[in-house]
Amino acid sequence: MEEQVNSIQQMMMSEYERKKKLADYVRFSCAKGWVIESQNDFNAVLFGGQKCNHTLHACITFIGGLLTCGVGLLWGVVWIILAFTQKQERLILNIDEFGEIITQKVSAS
Repeated sequence: MEEQVNSIQQMMMSEYERKKKLADYVRFSCAKGWVIESQNDFNAVLFGGQKCNHTLHACITFIGGLLTCGVGLLWGVVWIILAFTQKQERLILNIDEFGEIITQKVSAS
């Protein structure tokens, strides 16, 4: 029994190692475009994605439609596609005692 406890303790990472591993993961995520919203020693919340600029697309669609006798209204198709595909989301990161980083994506509507 004592042998099992020792092997579990050996598998556990020190606080310094856990902090460093999480910091490296956060740095890597930021390089991929995520932004740090909050962070402490053992967890972090990152924010990413883009929100569709409906004002811009409305202007392009309707003004373009008027100037091009209706052809510009086709931009509305692009607008609809972007409205459904561009999403903002949050990434919640936690690191456990064994150094496993647990990620959870949350929609940020």
